[in-house]
Amino acid sequence: MKHEIRDKIVKEIENIGKIPRAIIKYGSIASVLLFIGAAAVYAYNNYYINSFELMNNCIAMMKTSTTILAEIIIGSLIIDHISKNY
Repeated sequence: MKHEIRDKIVKEIENIGKIPRAIIKYGSIASVLLFIGAAAVYAYNNYYINSFELMNNCIAMMKTSTTILAEIIIGSLIIDHISKNY
C-alpha cells in the first residue's frame, strides 16, 4: 500500500510540465539563497554586532523564504494542473 502511494506521487512529479518545473527549480534556488543569506547575517550578528533589530529582520527573512518556497511549489503545481486540464 505504501509503495503504491509513493509510486503514484513519483509518477505525478515526473509528469510536471517544463514551465512549472522551471518555476520550482529556480524559485527553490532563490528561496534557499535567501535563507542562507539571512542565516549568514544572523550568525554574523550574533558573533560581532549583537543588534536586536537585525536579529529580528534575519528571522523574518528566514520565515519569508520558507513561505516563498511553499508558494512557489503550490503555485507551479496549480499552473501545471490548469495547463493540463483546460
